[in-house]
Amino acid sequence: MKNKGMDGKFLDFPLCCLVYINGNKNKLEEIALFCVIEKALKLDQNYKIKKRIKETDFNFMIAKDFDVKQKLHISIALASKDLGIKIKSIEKATHTWLKIKELVEKFKNKYGIDAYCSMGRQITFETIAGKLPLRLYLVLAAIHSILGKSKAHVRITYERIAIRMTGYKSKDILKKEKPRMKILSDRQVGLTVAKLREKNLIRIFVYNQRERFYSTRIKYEDTLRELVAKSKLQKAERKYCVEDREMSQRIKSQIRRIKLTGKPNTMYLNTDPNM
Repeated sequence: MKNKGMDGKFLDFPLCCLVYINGNKNKLEEIALFCVIEKALKLDQNYKIKKRIKETDFNFMIAKDFDVKQKLHISIALASKDLGIKIKSIEKATHTWLKIKELVEKFKNKYGIDAYCSMGRQITFETIAGKLPLRLYLVLAAIHSILGKSKAHVRITYERIAIRMTGYKSKDILKKEKPRMKILSDRQVGLTVAKLREKNLIRIFVYNQRERFYSTRIKYEDTLRELVAKSKLQKAERKYCVEDREMSQRIKSQIRRIKLTGKPNTMYLNTDPNM
């Protein structure tokens, strides 16, 4: 499914890159360059790249310093084509990548592997152009970082979104880094989430008037409601199955006691069977 504002091309970057943005929407263009180089480095290790090189006409490259004889330049060209991002200068792109990579490695060394955001190329450049407010983009990035690449839906609090949108994975990391930026209130996050919902960029189901479940992959909110209901029922069923098994073990324990002593000890039916 393609969400409104997305064209099927996605930029994957660590959550801490939002720290680099620091409220400046134009920094998103640098994040895009970072994503191109990251993808290029992965392509460079792909054994299928030789076939792609033979099949590709590199006349689309507008960078004046592009050298078709250099392997890294070829990988950057292929990555820029895959992501739909024009590279005006190979040198500038690699310099930008080094600058952001330093921040990414710093966070990785201090706090371990970071969460990842997977943001639509088109919606990223709409934000740069001012068509989408940066706050909406950051909240959407926060939700994406929590959903990850495999979860269809997940329960998320407003506080968690407010922390993630600043580029920090957890409240503890936020406290250690002590950023100057102001953290959004629950009301501000709620209003932003509502706008994303109106734009059909996210789906939301509020369970029991307090638990909010989010999805960017599920097409309809009715489907989200059904999946959350199914998950809740399965969880309840597992809980009672465990309780039934525990009671069954206690009953069996008392049956063994009767066989040995001739008398049950029913006061232990509601306690540990091993007592």
